[in-house]
Amino acid sequence: MALSLIRGKGLRYGNTQLHFFSNYSTMKKGLVLGVYEADDESFTLTPTAAKYNERVQGKLLKHICLKD
Repeated sequence: MALSLIRGKGLRYGNTQLHFFSNYSTMKKGLVLGVYEADDESFTLTPTAAKYNERVQGKLLKHICLKD
C-alpha cells in the first residue's frame, strides 16, 4: 500500500489522512516510524517501529491496520 498525495494538503494511507502543517509556527515534535512491504504483500516493521510497538503493547500495528 502506498502513500498518495491529496490536493497538496496531505497524504492518504489506507483510511488515514496525514495533514501537512500550514506554517512552521504550528509544527510540533513528531516521530517517524517505518514499515517494509515484501513481494508477497506481508509487512515488517523497522527495528525502531518494532521497539515502539512493544512499548505501546501492539497498538501501533492495530492502528495502521496491519493486525486486528
